[in-house]
Amino acid sequence: MSSKWLFPSDIDELVGLLERDNPLVHGGGTGIPRGRVRSSKVVVDLGRMGWDRCYEDGKDILLGATCSFSRTVEELSRIRPGHVLVSALSQAASTPLRNRITLGGSVAFFPLWSDLMGPLLALGASVDLVGTVSGRYPIEHFVSNRGLFRGSVIRAIVVPDLPMDGWYYREVRVGFDYPGFTMTLLAQRDGDVLADFRGVCVGTKERFKIFNDISESLKGIRYGDVDVNAVAEKLKLDFPDKKSGSGEYFGQVAKVWFERGLAGLLER
Repeated sequence: MSSKWLFPSDIDELVGLLERDNPLVHGGGTGIPRGRVRSSKVVVDLGRMGWDRCYEDGKDILLGATCSFSRTVEELSRIRPGHVLVSALSQAASTPLRNRITLGGSVAFFPLWSDLMGPLLALGASVDLVGTVSGRYPIEHFVSNRGLFRGSVIRAIVVPDLPMDGWYYREVRVGFDYPGFTMTLLAQRDGDVLADFRGVCVGTKERFKIFNDISESLKGIRYGDVDVNAVAEKLKLDFPDKKSGSGEYFGQVAKVWFERGLAGLLER
């Protein structure tokens, strides 16, 4: 069976197609098996929607859903040099894939090896949706309740423009390997006090773990008074066994890199 490809160029046209044809939505296409494209009656390509730009609005940074990883790195480097998303997406996959993988698709599929989701969860990002469900929703709620958002498409990812230092790590044996886990840490200084701290690990048994307890325990503490070793000992992460190591192994490795990341942030 041959698929019918459609290329909407405005919101009303896209929403009409979503409501009428229950189509397969195509962004970069890297997460869609070839067989699924062939078996779909209607495929809607988002390439003409104009969602391939990143910009700031004075409060947030908006990342268009059809931005590739490479384009996001290029534009975000211009808007906010040193942003943690630049560090994370620069390391993801290979250059040809970074030129194809889109932000919207990567959020929607949330692959276990994601280099995108950790920074977005740590930053408290939201997704801007159109379709059956429209509006902005916290990304943690979106990825944890995907069934509630059927018939909707991500138009943009809304990232709070926060003055925080970022640290990012991906656990791999060689550069192109899928990571056993990724870890994102963010810290905001107020004088010599740690005003805010956030951390997320992706790749656990629950897909991701947000370090809420550690974050609360560190807020308001003077930088020099943070006992990095003691904080790392509180880190409890439950990993599944993987080809590259056991769950217990990844738990120990994650604790080591958390300690190094926190120490690095406190030294800035």
